[in-house]
Amino acid sequence: MAYLPVVTVNETGAFLDWGHAHDLLLPFGEQRFRPTVGRRVLVMIAEDERGRPFASQRLDRYLDDHAEGLSAGDAVALVIAEQTDLGYKAAVDGRFWGCSTMTM
Repeated sequence: MAYLPVVTVNETGAFLDWGHAHDLLLPFGEQRFRPTVGRRVLVMIAEDERGRPFASQRLDRYLDDHAEGLSAGDAVALVIAEQTDLGYKAAVDGRFWGCSTMTM
């Protein structure tokens, strides 16, 4: 999971700079909204059936709602994904969804 800058948008999808020689494709079918060149988008990096990497904004496909294996007090990495009516939705360790009601 990463916030990556959009470098190109064309008829294939959006292309993101991920630090490799070739930009990473964010196909239209994996977009939650149309990205704008110069903006950063939160994506999960996955592989297609042929082993080629691609980006997806559809994080629900990759993050579970049940944090199995975590205990109170465990250190975790959080990435704030979006603001909701209840607070903030966060990806926990790139594996689970979490929620915070704190104000930022």
